Amino acid sequence: MGKFFHPQPGDAKSAPVKFEVPHGWIYRTFTVDGLKMEQVQNPSGKKGRVLLKLHGGGYVQGLHDRHRQMGVNQAVLTEAQSLYMVHYRLAPEYPFQAALEDAFKAYEYILNQGVEPENIIVIGDSAGGNLALELAVYLKEHNTPRESFFLYFFA
Repeated sequence: MGKFFHPQPGDAKSAPVKFEVPHGWIYRTFTVDGLKMEQVQNPSGKKGRVLLKLHGGGYVQGLHDRHRQMGVNQAVLTEAQSLYMVHYRLAPEYPFQAALEDAFKAYEYILNQGVEPENIIVIGDSAGGNLALELAVYLKEHNTPRESFFLYFFA
């Protein structure tokens, strides 16, 4: 992960990653109750399967093109039809609970689109992995539909 996010000069991957939507995929940005989100749709993904990606960055760095590219790669691996990425509120301007509230708002939005809970995969890297765990606990504590909640994270 260190090489992916922090390449060294001279590395083949040292050039900044410029996110490009794969051919045939659909990309859009939108806002839900003040929360900025991005969606990438994979025309060959399994119908109804959704990936909710929570990015890393220590809760102080925002979503960037490397996270977007990683999300697309993860959508391909999970055969997701839709990938949602959340611009959750960042510290120090927004203390604890803000990012979790935003992750929950995104999850609720996906449910409200008619997606069955068992078709939602929540994934995160680094701080986003922690946020994915927080969301899983929050959903359980608040009896939110999550029949077969899938969770994947890595540091």
